[in-house]
Amino acid sequence: MGNFFTDAIKPNANFGSIKRVADMKLLEPITRQKVEAIIEDAGAHGLQSMVFETFRSQARQKQFFDQGATRLKKVGVHNYGLACDIVKVVGGEPSWKGSFALLGDLAHHHGLIWGGDWGRLIVVILLLMPFMCNGVP
Repeated sequence: MGNFFTDAIKPNANFGSIKRVADMKLLEPITRQKVEAIIEDAGAHGLQSMVFETFRSQARQKQFFDQGATRLKKVGVHNYGLACDIVKVVGGEPSWKGSFALLGDLAHHHGLIWGGDWGRLIVVILLLMPFMCNGVP
């Protein structure tokens, strides 16, 4: 028996893709449950949201780095099913406008780390499993 990365992520057709991947099956199961709960709770507060990106390949991360969109040349926890980006949904489309404080509060409530806690919001909302994130900015 392997682990989530070797069993679910590495054999996935999106493993080397440069396209955005929002497949919830590529989130580690406990992370997935927490993310689903955050989306549901946000809806109960009147905020429609969606998972915008789950898995991110090394090739996609390098593309972001080359464009100056990130300071990380190598992808971190997105590559292992332990992080995702959540955005608001406005008019049926993803939206990055306005405050994401509610999603940050819900992330904390469900025991996840929110990217906004780092004092710079590189991604709109990045949720991380804290026990796996030693050394994350």
